[in-house]
Amino acid sequence: MEEEIAAALGNRNPEEILSSAFKLKVTRKDIRTLEKLQWLNDTLRPRSTGSLISTWLFWWTEATGKKVIDVRKKSVRHYDSLGQNGAEICQVLLKFLQEESLEKRKVELDCSEWTLCTVEPHEIPQQKNGSDCGVSTCQCADGISREEPVAFPQGHMPDFCRKMVWEIIHQQLL
Repeated sequence: MEEEIAAALGNRNPEEILSSAFKLKVTRKDIRTLEKLQWLNDTLRPRSTGSLISTWLFWWTEATGKKVIDVRKKSVRHYDSLGQNGAEICQVLLKFLQEESLEKRKVELDCSEWTLCTVEPHEIPQQKNGSDCGVSTCQCADGISREEPVAFPQGHMPDFCRKMVWEIIHQQLL
């Protein structure tokens, strides 16, 4: 595993495609953004628009945090590794769901059945720098989609980056 990661990060052709899936081509240059406290580039960073993680989980990221719509649990949650409050955006997302339900399914969504929650800063790992936001978002998405607690120490970010390199080149989550 370590040899494969080192080869992917190595000093070879930066334009070499190391992985191609989901209409994305990931080059060595892209992979190298997972080392030395760099921002993830546009190919690797979590999208600023919504992402369907499964049939029951919708993930929305932007500069102000991560929003999760969990259809099974009827909840809209805001996670922010910088500790900002997201109550207002949760309301906006619930209104969006209500409108989409009416337009697409012709069913009125009963908002009283839904829970809106801003996850408290002590319940989510807080960033200690301005460069780990992409990796932090990926780790949160991983934990939430597996229905596991979102708890990881900031000091493990380099390990998570190396794990992500392996996952990307093998197109497989560990």
